[in-house]
Amino acid sequence: MVRQTAAKKCVVGGVKFPSKAEGLRYAQLLALAEKGRVTALECHPHYDLFGMNGGCVGRGYTADFRYVLDGTRSIVEDVKGRSFRDWPLRRDLFADNYPELEFYVIRRCRGTVTGFKATRVLPPSRPAPGPRAAGR
Repeated sequence: MVRQTAAKKCVVGGVKFPSKAEGLRYAQLLALAEKGRVTALECHPHYDLFGMNGGCVGRGYTADFRYVLDGTRSIVEDVKGRSFRDWPLRRDLFADNYPELEFYVIRRCRGTVTGFKATRVLPPSRPAPGPRAAGR
């Protein structure tokens, strides 16, 4: 089988990660956990995804990390190096199915203090219900 990415696998704290970026982010989250800012840190949590008809979509979605920040905010993160063709669909379905969770996409970014850039993913906006445009 041909690999689709050039990511190098690594192990941090006894946990296997498919990329060095994920391992580095995990090390940062462990440091925040030692300071007490992050609690309930979990690696590779799985979520079922449901479409508009209520049926389960595919195999669901496995995020990279889930944790509670400062005792109040439930955060889900996905560390991305390269996006594959099904990623936009999974991202939007997750954000739509779990609006109570803050969902962030984390990418490596040189020149920042942490080495990462976080982008919050909001649920996709749905078209307003109503009659279709004239002429269709």
